[in-house]
Amino acid sequence: MLKPKSVFWSIAILLAFSSCKKKEEPKPALLPAETQTGKMIAACRVNNQNWVVDESKVFPNKPFIVTYDSNKKSLFLLVYNKQDGKTDILEITINGFEATGEYPLFVPNTTNDKPHSAGTFVSNYQCTQYRFKQGKVRITKLDKTNKIISGKFEFTSPEMTGEACKEVKITEGFFDVKY
Repeated sequence: MLKPKSVFWSIAILLAFSSCKKKEEPKPALLPAETQTGKMIAACRVNNQNWVVDESKVFPNKPFIVTYDSNKKSLFLLVYNKQDGKTDILEITINGFEATGEYPLFVPNTTNDKPHSAGTFVSNYQCTQYRFKQGKVRITKLDKTNKIISGKFEFTSPEMTGEACKEVKITEGFFDVKY
């Protein structure tokens, strides 16, 4: 037969370990399904929070500016997201853009560097501007007949010096636009 002290200590230890369980962060809702039909949508997670721009649901004006120049081999995508009086802007520029495939993004070391691909995220309620130090865009569809460009992206920004800002991570990003 167990002694009362042994039972007491066994229960105390069991309770101590059961209360140390790590709380799991709630997972954000699913992003919309990816499309490749020129739906005029862009979505991603910004620091694990959903960020979705769907032209039919966000603005009466166009939230997308898309410029594709096959002669200059460039793609420029600017997406506005206005919610609750706050505006975010996501910008993607790809130079040397000719076909589907992966395009790394980088910030040039000098102004003399050859044309580069870059990503920027501007938020008027978090920080001023993030220029991504690491990232990539993978173009999954380039339909010149129907003027559709679709792709996926992910970026990491540097922590901004002198600002009360943290690193920004953009993950699970995708866009499906007409140019």
